[in-house]
Amino acid sequence: MWEARHDNGWTTIVMEQPDGTFVAWAGPGEAVGVDYVEDTPEHAQSAAMFALKRKSGHGECSPRCGDWEMRTQTMLVTPRP
Repeated sequence: MWEARHDNGWTTIVMEQPDGTFVAWAGPGEAVGVDYVEDTPEHAQSAAMFALKRKSGHGECSPRCGDWEMRTQTMLVTPRP
């Protein structure tokens, strides 16, 4: 799992799924959802940043935003229908 925290209080997350795809999400809280499903971690990071901009208006990171950090955590995310 890769995570980046932003100066507006939101977090972007990318997680690899058992099928080899990567879930991208952006949100203000601890509950993680699914904004996009991508084929590479790089595409998922771009998608998470796009979701951050689309959902919160955070268009550009400042020096107060964190870089992507890898976390060791297992979590299966299933999109809602």
